[in-house]
Amino acid sequence: MKPSRAFQCDEFTPCDAHRVPRSTFYSRILSISVLTLSTIMVQPNNAEAQSLFERRFQQRLEQRIKRWRRDETKMSDSQKEQLFETRRRWMASTYEKRLALLQAGQNCIQKATSFADGEDCRTQLQRAWRDYFEQSRQTINTERERLGLSPLRSALMLGF
Repeated sequence: MKPSRAFQCDEFTPCDAHRVPRSTFYSRILSISVLTLSTIMVQPNNAEAQSLFERRFQQRLEQRIKRWRRDETKMSDSQKEQLFETRRRWMASTYEKRLALLQAGQNCIQKATSFADGEDCRTQLQRAWRDYFEQSRQTINTERERLGLSPLRSALMLGF
């Protein structure tokens, strides 16, 4: 007696045991199409929101650049020279501090043993650099006010 075809299947020969019932087959196709449509419907709103944010960010950046250029054209050559000297003195006097910040960040990362430790290092380093740049801005603003120029605004990441 010859065995039935349903039991003679291998990976290359389809058989009844490998067939999926029609109702399951159609429900899978329907669920895939529903997922695809829902993804398509959600993405445009997300893209619009992102482009709106990007446009607003670009507008603010352009406004800052225009303001900076306008202030720059108002400065005399002597004011530009004095600001340059102040910046040069600040950079020269804080070289050791910047070097120490870089080394502290490197040491912290090398000692980190987990992802959380790495995140702590990153936040500590960000805070330290933010403080350093705030001190720099205050030093430059003191000189700008002495020269009769408008002070620089805080350079917070989203501070606009």
